[in-house]
Amino acid sequence: MEKLKEIFGGRSLTYEQFQAALELDGTVKLADLSGGGYVDRGKLDRLTAELRRREEESERALEELSARYERELTETRLRGAVDMALWEAGAKNPRIARAALDLGALKPGPGGVEGLREQIEALRASDGYLFGETARLPRVMTGAAHQREETDPSEMTDAEYYSAHFRR
Repeated sequence: MEKLKEIFGGRSLTYEQFQAALELDGTVKLADLSGGGYVDRGKLDRLTAELRRREEESERALEELSARYERELTETRLRGAVDMALWEAGAKNPRIARAALDLGALKPGPGGVEGLREQIEALRASDGYLFGETARLPRVMTGAAHQREETDPSEMTDAEYYSAHFRR
């Protein structure tokens, strides 16, 4: 307010005189605040600093999430490759066989998982009972013709009927 008293100089001014006095002084600027377009410089600086701080935090959080995602994706791919290799090697229980492997020494590579084949072979040599043929169900012979065209028994002779249904 003191600055305005200085500009007015204790006298009444017309708008044009007031405008000329402001231009001559150069330290006071007037703004139309009715549109909400004016923001205090200190407040603008504080908000700008806060925005930059939040951007940096967001970038750091994004980098951490990206690194965690890549790490988890690599681990999932590695587990899948290990399980597939154990299944192909004939592991009776891949979960138990996987627990016997040193997963920390395995690294994904362009041709698969590096060191996995060697570990599976070493495990097969040391603990062969983990691998082998899985038990297959025995084929039950029912006496009926399988995957053949069935004929109507009423159209068969007695000999054909007895040879088809009662095998010795």
